[in-house]
Amino acid sequence: MHKGKGIIFVGCSFTWGGGLEYYAPFEDIPNPYAYQFDESKISFATMNFIKANRFSRFVANHFEMWEVNKLNCGGSDNDSIIFLENCFSLNGESETTPNKHYENIKNQKFSADEIQCVVFQLTHPLRNYKEILKNEKLLSDTFDNWEEMENQFISDNLKGVIKIFEQLESMGITCKLWSSYNDYASFIKKHNYLSSKYITLKYSNEEFDSLYDLLEKYPKFKIRTSGFLINEKPVPDDHQTPECHRLIANSIIDSIEKDNIF
Repeated sequence: MHKGKGIIFVGCSFTWGGGLEYYAPFEDIPNPYAYQFDESKISFATMNFIKANRFSRFVANHFEMWEVNKLNCGGSDNDSIIFLENCFSLNGESETTPNKHYENIKNQKFSADEIQCVVFQLTHPLRNYKEILKNEKLLSDTFDNWEEMENQFISDNLKGVIKIFEQLESMGITCKLWSSYNDYASFIKKHNYLSSKYITLKYSNEEFDSLYDLLEKYPKFKIRTSGFLINEKPVPDDHQTPECHRLIANSIIDSIEKDNIF
C-alpha cells in the first residue's frame, strides 16, 4: 500500500454526498421541502460536514490516504469520464502548470504518481443522452423498442468507461467500479475486463449489484424512508443515509483488500 497517495472517487450525487447536508448539526441548512437541490445554499461548514461523512472519506481514511471528489453535485457517466480526463490532462490539453502549484490545486490536476486508485460510480445510463431522448423521431427511426435503445446506450457508456480505465491503468492507477442503478449489472457480470473490477454492496450476509437494489430491500438506508425527520416531518430525499455511506465504504474497502490492490 502506498500510504499518502490519493484515491479519486467519481459518480453522481450519491458519491458527492447529496442529502448529507440535512444531518449537519447547524441551524443554517437548506430547506428539505423545496424539492430542488441548490448548491448555492450549502455553507462552507456544511460542505466540510458532507466531506467528512461521505463514503469516500471513510475509504481514504481506512487506507491512510486522501480522497478526491468532484466539486459539483450530480452528473452523468460521461461527466465522470471527462472529469478524469481533465484530472490527468488526457483530453489533449497540456498540463496547467508543470510545477503543480496553485493552478493545479484550483483545477484538480494530478500526475500519475500522486494517485493510486480510481473508484468509478456508474449512474443512470440514460443521463448521457438527455438531448437525444427529447427527439422521439430520431429514437423511433433508430431503435425498434425501448429495450434495444437502452441496451445500446449502456454498451456505449461502458466502452467509454473501459477506455478511460485502460488509459489510467497504463499509468499505473488501479480502477474499480460500482453502480447506483441495476441497469448495468448484467452487462458487467459477463464482461471479462469489467467484472473483475465490479464492487457489489454487502449487508447482512447479502450482496447487491447496485445501490438501488439495496435501498429497495432495505428502505431504512434511504433518507426518505429511513425515519429521519426535520421539524417532525420526513425528508423527501432519495439519497442514502449516513449509515449507508458507511456500508458503501465497507464494501469498497472489502473489495480493494480482496483484490490486494494496495
